[in-house]
Amino acid sequence: KRLISAGKRAKLKNHASVKYQVEVARDYWDRIIAEEGIIDAPIERLPLPSLLRQVSPEGKPSQTGFRVLSREDGYTKLELQAITGRTHQLRVHCAHTLGLGRPILGDLLYGSESTSNEESRSTNRLCLHALSITFRHPDTDAPLTFTSSHLTY
Repeated sequence: KRLISAGKRAKLKNHASVKYQVEVARDYWDRIIAEEGIIDAPIERLPLPSLLRQVSPEGKPSQTGFRVLSREDGYTKLELQAITGRTHQLRVHCAHTLGLGRPILGDLLYGSESTSNEESRSTNRLCLHALSITFRHPDTDAPLTFTSSHLTY
């Protein structure tokens, strides 16, 4: 048996696909109109010492696919797939106006206090969860998919 790690520099990086499930903040203005699409907004790091990222024309190309899973009581549950793999990409693309314009519930970095506490239907945590991961077996090249069975908020 061997352990396979798919980190940033691992050989599996270009062969893995991860889908995430998120819930975004109340959407009184029905900001997320499309049922699915691709967010195409370049991302760069803010100047040090900050570790935060921002959408910027000088940033690296960044794309995120999205699909609405459900809308209920002013909340929208989405499936996201990072087409590129930038740090904080999903969080930045959800929160920024060039993306969905609605932060992920519980996101203290890219949202606000209200999106992390009082408006949230969940606990004080980021509502961003891995839904599935697919990659190719290193010996057989067969696709392997693992899906979470516990995704409730």
